[in-house]
Amino acid sequence: MLLKSCRCGKLIPQSVKMCEECEQRQQSRHMIYNNTRRDKRAAEFYVSKEWRAMRERIIEVYDNVDIYALYVENELLTCEPVHHIVELEDDWEQRLNPFNLIPLNHKTHNTTRNIEVDAESTPFDNVDEAADFPEMDEPEFLPIEYKVKKKGGILKMTAELLEDTAANIMAYINKWIAKKTKATRNAMILKVLNEMTKGKEVTVENLDSLKDIFNEQLDPAIAESSIVITNQSGFNYLDKLKDKDGNYILQKDPTQQTKGKMLFGEYRIVKLSKKTLKSTPIMNSDGHTIDGYKHPVFCGDLKEAITLFDRNVLTIDLNDKGAGLWDKDMTGLKVRDRFDVQAVDKDAVIKGEITEIVNG
Repeated sequence: MLLKSCRCGKLIPQSVKMCEECEQRQQSRHMIYNNTRRDKRAAEFYVSKEWRAMRERIIEVYDNVDIYALYVENELLTCEPVHHIVELEDDWEQRLNPFNLIPLNHKTHNTTRNIEVDAESTPFDNVDEAADFPEMDEPEFLPIEYKVKKKGGILKMTAELLEDTAANIMAYINKWIAKKTKATRNAMILKVLNEMTKGKEVTVENLDSLKDIFNEQLDPAIAESSIVITNQSGFNYLDKLKDKDGNYILQKDPTQQTKGKMLFGEYRIVKLSKKTLKSTPIMNSDGHTIDGYKHPVFCGDLKEAITLFDRNVLTIDLNDKGAGLWDKDMTGLKVRDRFDVQAVDKDAVIKGEITEIVNG
């Protein structure tokens, strides 16, 4: 019998894809993903007979070969998932279109995604009466490569703490984990935004500077769905801006009853903590004194500018038998979050900087 190596290292017959243990883990992971991340319609589609039949057909047509790896990376890999080039959430009607399906290996599938750019900037050609229709420009897809990063940590708790206040402490820990997860992802998003806009920062000196960003520098299609992200100091500056008649520029967001403001009555403002979104200090020539700060103001459509690749649900494990735990009568709580953030459209966001002088 011909044997091959499973992904876990075990030897298995050539005719099977993976060992029983790996297959069970994969099915469990897919069930968790379907139940927690994928929308109901897509989840039902991926277990339907029509999808399974189409998937097998695509694998057969391409001789079980990862076409992307073969032609782009010059690497011969067997295919496992069949990938939608235009994803279901973008066009449901393309779900069974064989020209929208490509066989990939897990390695390729987990590191590449096609993102369409400038879809709204390329118009149809004119067609004269009784003339043939011209061929359209193909959608311009930008391959965005990503490497999923594992973020996490271990929180150690004494057995007495868990036994005496189990309900209260676990409720607190759940909130703590949620805050840490949110902070981790926000930090990654802001890091990518800063990298995208580095060296292209725009000085915000007055009201007209802000109007220039939305009227001139952002594409109208992007500006229409844009928001403003700044920290407390940047918000304080914007909140004090007045027009020539003495009226404050920021207006109440009608979608929020108690709080929330909009710039020019159009662009929703997201205010972050100065600890999360830091201002840049302006240093004196002596190298020690801070003369002022540059407060960041991101303007644009973040859904167009970046994409979040989320490869797994948040996992939480409890263990009291690990190294350094059992002998100290402690329990370890391990939190694991796997995701990545990558830039897609660098023209979809602009970083403004508000200069505040505090010394001199």
